[in-house]
Amino acid sequence: MKVKIFLIGTEDDKKYIGKIKRWSKLSKCGEHQIIFITKEDGKKTSTGRMLQLPIEAKIKNCHIMLVLVGNNNNQHPWLIYHRYAIQLKKPIMYMRIPYTTDPVPQRFAYLTQVAFNPNAVEKLVRDYKHRYEQYLLRRQQQDTTSTDTNLYTPNPNDMPSENELDAPTSM
Repeated sequence: MKVKIFLIGTEDDKKYIGKIKRWSKLSKCGEHQIIFITKEDGKKTSTGRMLQLPIEAKIKNCHIMLVLVGNNNNQHPWLIYHRYAIQLKKPIMYMRIPYTTDPVPQRFAYLTQVAFNPNAVEKLVRDYKHRYEQYLLRRQQQDTTSTDTNLYTPNPNDMPSENELDAPTSM
């Protein structure tokens, strides 16, 4: 299973976004297949032209949201898309860029912080995959139990009468 992580940061964070993408290419994030999506990424058409997808579509198609927090957080694009990601019930975490000192915006206060290193990203993906597998198992169990109860619905005409219940059966 490929896990899609949407990375979002300010213009000043491009260097760190590139570093995180390189971790995955160099397999520093474990053996997981990770696709990092950024707001600058586009989709190639059949003619080779690059189309920019709206950020909302990128948020909808990702599995995990990872918000980079550094300096200049009052201009952070995440503040605009925060509510949309919550409506979609996406897991959202933030990653503090090393050696930055600006306070974390109030809207980020409830988010889980992920350390800025490849091992933390690998753990994030591993935990997501585990939760997803648990979700699939629960869903599969619910499907089997719901179909089991629907397999036999007694028909009143098929029910034995009281006389038939009391009659001895011959063997």
